[in-house]
Amino acid sequence: MPLLGLLLCSALGACKPAALEQSAPPPVLSDSGCGENGSLQTTLFGGLQATVNWPGAEMQCESMQRPNGEGIRMRFTGDVAGERLAIIIAVPGIQAGEPAAELPSNVTVMVEGSGRFYSTPNLDSCWTDVSSQSAVPGARGSYVISGTLYCVSPLGQVNGDAAVSIPELSFSTVVKWNVPTGVPSLDGNFGRGTLTIESDDGVQHTLAIYVATDADQQRRGLMFVRNMPESTGMLFVYERSDMHSMWMKNTYIPLDMVFARADGTVSSVIHDTQPLSLTSQGSVEPVNYVLELNAGTARRLNIGRKSRISWEPVND
Repeated sequence: MPLLGLLLCSALGACKPAALEQSAPPPVLSDSGCGENGSLQTTLFGGLQATVNWPGAEMQCESMQRPNGEGIRMRFTGDVAGERLAIIIAVPGIQAGEPAAELPSNVTVMVEGSGRFYSTPNLDSCWTDVSSQSAVPGARGSYVISGTLYCVSPLGQVNGDAAVSIPELSFSTVVKWNVPTGVPSLDGNFGRGTLTIESDDGVQHTLAIYVATDADQQRRGLMFVRNMPESTGMLFVYERSDMHSMWMKNTYIPLDMVFARADGTVSSVIHDTQPLSLTSQGSVEPVNYVLELNAGTARRLNIGRKSRISWEPVND
């Protein structure tokens, strides 16, 4: 611009730099795990009656691939009428990055800390329409997924006679397809489940678990396993509350051991056990559960004596 023009601009205050064109920011992985525009809306009828309208900032979202690697499991957790509710949707037929319609789905609804949960018995009652999957830039294997769940039959209460109906549920969240959750040498020999840990600071974490319920499974445990994914553990479930102890015979990875009472409250934690050691590691009081995790997980997730675990079997 000529000097005269600059002087006039300065005097009149009429010159402004041209606005820079800005592109829209890419989707982000929020601290809640739900994505920038995460949401869930539904109305529950029957044993639970509530209208749920959770924006991403008011819920926690987690996802993991199903144990056999087919499809995805999404978990949404938030507060409704003073209770902590978790809604878990398992979609076996979904493929990474692909929209799809009428995908058979399993659904579980849990009232955390109460022992009440409701679940579909099979894949015949609910289906999911996935309207979009958009890759998250810079987060390999992660997609923003949006869709709608429909159920034509109620979810029965697993430990009671009540039922919950979910005619329609809309959601948007981030799913992660590249997070391993399985140990091939254990597949087929142990049951699978999903475990929620409410840590000492009140934060909830979800893990994929192998479940050891009979004597043979409990004797074997994690023997001969050389690697276990970060988001995976093994839960030993005992019918009777008793003083239970573990050892590290033929166990090649260091572990944290979490001992929990029948109600899921944590009694004690043993950190960083020594691989191959024959030293017994025991509970300090009668317990019903022992959770084995990769060493360092208990401290990383802040698991201690104020923590609580809850779990449900995988039936999809």
